[in-house]
Formats: sequence, C-alpha cells, structure tokens
Amino acid sequence: MDGYSIENIGQAWGHAQAEQPSRKVIVNYLWINKNRPADEPAPLCSVPLESVHRALENANRYPNASFSLWLDPKTLDDSSRFFVASYIYAHSQHRNVNIQNLRDIPAYAGNPIFRPEKNHDIWARCDLARYLVLQHILNVMKPDYAIYSDLDMKDVCIEEACRIMDVHGLAIAAYRHIEYGLVFKGLENSYLAISRHVTQGIDTLNSLIEYGQRDAREGDNGYNSFIYLVREHFDNSLETQQQAFVSCLTLPMGARLPERPEIQELGLNTPYSV
Repeated sequence: MDGYSIENIGQAWGHAQAEQPSRKVIVNYLWINKNRPADEPAPLCSVPLESVHRALENANRYPNASFSLWLDPKTLDDSSRFFVASYIYAHSQHRNVNIQNLRDIPAYAGNPIFRPEKNHDIWARCDLARYLVLQHILNVMKPDYAIYSDLDMKDVCIEEACRIMDVHGLAIAAYRHIEYGLVFKGLENSYLAISRHVTQGIDTLNSLIEYGQRDAREGDNGYNSFIYLVREHFDNSLETQQQAFVSCLTLPMGARLPERPEIQELGLNTPYSV
C-alpha cells in the first residue's frame, strides 16, 4: 500500500476539523493488538469496527471537540489500517477525528515495554500507553482538557467531565456492580480525564505513568495501581471520589457491542471482548 500512512491520513483530515470552542478538548482512544501466533491467519481488520463506530458516535455528538484514535503501526497490518481509516472517513460527520501514530510519542517509541518482540502483557501495555498519550497531548498539544476513553464508552460526557475537572483536576468513570442485592458503583480505569490547569491532576497522571511502567516490567496490568492512586488523589474519601464520576457507566467486562450490518456484509466483524 504505497503512500499510505497513519500520519498522512491525520494530516489530510486536520484541515477539515470543526471549529474549536474556547475550551480546547481532545478525546483520545487507542488500540494495540496482541501478538498473533505465526500460524494464525490474520483477519481483514484486526480492530473491532463496532467499537470504532461507537467512538464515531461520540465524535458526531461533540462536533466542537477533537478526537484521536492512536494506533501502533508495528502491531497492525496494512489491511487493518486501511479499513479503520476508510470506516472513519465514511462515518465521521464533522471531520473532527484524526488517526495518530503511537510511535510519534517519544516516551512510547523509546520504551522497551512496547517492542512487539518483547511480548509484554497486552493489558499492561494498554494501561501504560493511555497515560503516555494523555501526558503527550497535554504537553505538546496543550488542550485545556485531555480525555482518554475506551472505544466502547457510550458517551464521553465532555461537558460534565470539564466541570468535574475544574474542581478535582480529573474525572473518572464507574461500572455498575451488584453484590448481595445491593447496587454499587465500582471504580473503572477505562476512562480518565485530566485538566492541564490543575496541578493535582497532573501529579496523579505522572504517578500513574511511574507505577504503570513498574507494573508492565513485572508482568502486571495497571488496574490495581490505578485504583490506589485515584483513591490517594481523593485522600481516600469515597464521597469525594464519587463526585468525580461522570454519569455514563462503563460496560462490564466481556460485554459485546451490537453487530452492525455494514460491517457484517464486508466480513469485517472481528470476534472480540470489550
């Protein structure tokens, strides 16, 4: 696929982005593939387009925000990159979605955790990568607010998250947990929003990177460290922590998004769990 690159697509769409509000918001998604065994045939598209569609629904809902999908070209083949880019182009109403290269982030590209041949735990890589993306965006692009969300989040709750970040420096999401007939909101690491203007939120992000690096080296994912550091951010006050939850709940582990006919017709629906 001569001439095709993630960078070129991002540049081609950049000029057509919707006018930005006075408060600049950048929403970030990422996808990193697991290493596939050599004898396993590659699907036409290894990125679940149902999840990409959910992200596009958010981009279409918030035309004045910028959205970035971060991909690692070393873990994606040309076919997958082509179909992801084409699907975004076909379904983005406001051209406010860019495809970004994770390896343009120096802290990612130079980190041995992300060398495919090292085959570190995929969840550890994803957990650390999301924090590096937020740090890079805040330092280089300098938005007022940077949001990371898993692709399957139904609503990234931008306005609500901004109000929360103005008070607490960060906003988080929860999942619905039922135990002994009681309903709880459990802290989930699939969503994290950081304000550039509140030092406490930046400090927590830097700690998440430090702990995430350690966890990845030791073969652990970053979930437990995320829980510990977020609770520390709120001085272990459950009441204060709950004030930082956005209203949209995350999907439970193993949930699947509805299949889309246009994806099925192309034979691109990839088995996956979100």
